[in-house]
Amino acid sequence: MFSKLVSLACIVALATAQTVTDMANTANSNNAGVLGADNRMKPLESKGEAVSNGMDAAADSLITVDAIVNTVNAIAGESSALADNLNQKVDAATGNMGRDLADSAASMNDALEVALDEITRALSSQKETVEGNVAGRLSTANANNEALITTTTDLAKRLKAHTDCAEESQVYDAVKEECRGTAVAPEKGMTKVAHRMFNNDDGREGGYVDNRYVTFKKTQDDTYIRVFYHENFRVHGHGAWARWHVMICDANGNGCDFCNNPGRMQYWRYAYHQHNWWMNDHWSGSIAGLCKTSGNRNMRKGDFRLRVYIDSARYDTYTGHNQHSSFMVDEVFKF
Repeated sequence: MFSKLVSLACIVALATAQTVTDMANTANSNNAGVLGADNRMKPLESKGEAVSNGMDAAADSLITVDAIVNTVNAIAGESSALADNLNQKVDAATGNMGRDLADSAASMNDALEVALDEITRALSSQKETVEGNVAGRLSTANANNEALITTTTDLAKRLKAHTDCAEESQVYDAVKEECRGTAVAPEKGMTKVAHRMFNNDDGREGGYVDNRYVTFKKTQDDTYIRVFYHENFRVHGHGAWARWHVMICDANGNGCDFCNNPGRMQYWRYAYHQHNWWMNDHWSGSIAGLCKTSGNRNMRKGDFRLRVYIDSARYDTYTGHNQHSSFMVDEVFKF
């Protein structure tokens, strides 16, 4: 409305300076302008109403914000109260915990003192026991050392006495404590030899030869036997041969087997004559060797018998002929 009044005043002022025609034209023009301005003002007035309504809404919003602020302030006050209450409870709990820890520490210290006292007493007792045992063992060791020194000294004197007597080709008599000459019994100082002779003949072509054996006693486990067997051997025919073995048997001549350490003791005879001439040669021969074990026994000390066995014979074989044959065995060490 205020804008319309302003427009009207402007029209009056212009009318005084113009002619009526001009005023009429101007009035028409002004009316058209007023109408246009009026049309333009209406939207503005409507917008003003909208602004007025918005202001009202804003006022309502401010009221709502004030309520929220008041609520937040109330919550902050309650939070402050809760924090104060929480601090009081934490302080109370901390105090209680401190008192409990102090009581626990005191109880633990008391228990540790009791345990340390018991450990100290146990260690002291163990120390006394160990020291007593060590002292006893040291005393025993010293006594043993003194006895050992005494024994060693006496042994050194005796060894020197034996050495001095040996330089004089004598032996030391420990009972009389003097040197004297040796007197060894012959049966203890000389080697024993088992020996046997026979003069019969045996014409068999295989098996154990009659009366060819010797019995002996072995006195040591680690020794060998040394064997000498002398005999008359013959093979007869166009290409004849045979083999005589010394067999290791028990004391009764049973359980015989070949020697295998160092090897068999045997005599091999072979004869073949040109133009098929029949020859009848009787030749003396011998078997000599050492033996420690046979195929079925280790000859440790004990009684044994040797026998003669023939195998691999062809044509006419003959053992013994017009002579004294012999078996001899003794006990020796092999180097």
